[in-house]
Amino acid sequence: MNAETTEKIENATEAALFEFWGKIVEIFPDAKSGDFPPDLSFEMSLTMEKMVKYWLIYNLPEGNQLLKEIEGE
Repeated sequence: MNAETTEKIENATEAALFEFWGKIVEIFPDAKSGDFPPDLSFEMSLTMEKMVKYWLIYNLPEGNQLLKEIEGE
């Protein structure tokens, strides 16, 4: 996968996580902090990046090529 696509996926994932946690705070306003274990945060980011990659495979015209690139990593 090329560097530009990888960067876009990372940026999209970071933005989505920010919005995700914002919604959690909105729904649970009594929470006093935003603490979350670093290892789970890392795992969540990696999982979401994988999910974005597969979403792209199913939704971009060049998805089959992207799948070949991902499987070749």
